[in-house]
This record gives sequence, C-alpha cells and structure tokens, in this order.
Amino acid sequence: MPSPCPTSTGAGARAQNRLLGLLVAPSWAGAALAVAAVVAFVARTPLKLMLVDRRRHRWLPRTGLAVRIAAMEMAVLALLAAVAPVGSGLACLVPVVHLEHELARASGPVEAPAMPTARRPA
Repeated sequence: MPSPCPTSTGAGARAQNRLLGLLVAPSWAGAALAVAAVVAFVARTPLKLMLVDRRRHRWLPRTGLAVRIAAMEMAVLALLAAVAPVGSGLACLVPVVHLEHELARASGPVEAPAMPTARRPA
C-alpha cells in the first residue's frame, strides 16, 4: 500500500525555515504559503506513482488510491495558493516581482547571437 508521505530526507530543515519565517513575521498569508509548501512536498509521492503507472500502461489498486490522494492534495494546494495573495493583499508576490526585476537588470539587454557567415571558396 503506498504511503501518501515522501520518503526523502531533509523535510526537517525546510520545516525549520518555515517556522522561523512565521515567528519573525507572522501572517495568515505566510501560514498558508508554509502549509502549501508542505502539501506540495507531500503530493510528490502519489503524483509520481500515478505517472509511473500511467507510463507503464497499467492500473493497479494503488494507482486508484494515488489518484484520489493526489486529487485531494491538489485541491488543498489550490485553495491555499488562492488564500495567500488574498490574505496579504498581493504583498506575498513582491519578492517574486523584485527577483524578476533584479535578474533582468543584472543580465542587461539580451542580444541575439550573430549568425555565422558562409565563406565562399576563392
């Protein structure tokens, strides 16, 4: 029977970062984003199982269970992702916009590479 939780390590370190962020600047939007990150992490296992079984053209009892679990987790993830911007007045998107601006400014103008010219034999 598949487990709805991933078996990889390192979840404790990520949880510490979320808790520290909520302690420094608590907000409902931050809590929604922290829970959404946990749900996205947990949703990987049933999604991978479902995709592997689909690629192998098989449908096992575990596949049906994985589909139901993944659907519930995706619904919760969508709800939490919708709650975060509403709860913060879109302020939670400021780091994303700032990062995009900084990356665009740091890279400078983008130029197309010059096309090589063909040399004709003399």
